[in-house]
Amino acid sequence: MRQANEREAEKLQIAAGDDVIRLKRTRRVKGIAAMHETLILPAARLPDSSGRTLLPPLLYRLSEHYDVRVAAVREQITAQLANEEDATLLELALPHGDGDR
Repeated sequence: MRQANEREAEKLQIAAGDDVIRLKRTRRVKGIAAMHETLILPAARLPDSSGRTLLPPLLYRLSEHYDVRVAAVREQITAQLANEEDATLLELALPHGDGDR
């Protein structure tokens, strides 16, 4: 658990500094890591969860356990060179140096 920054707070309609749960997961296609994503959820909506037990049945758990209904999802997808975290999560070798960005 950590505190929401200004951008996260605005998107989640909470106050900056409110607690949020940050979840990361890697999606696989036929067993091969294809993408990783980060989900940030307001901790106040999930009062007894550390976030560790929410995946994989995230939407079901939000609905059944916390009475949270997902009405809309806003996604932002970006493309960029893999950094060390990306490479680790996606099981990639880094062919470029850090100065190539």
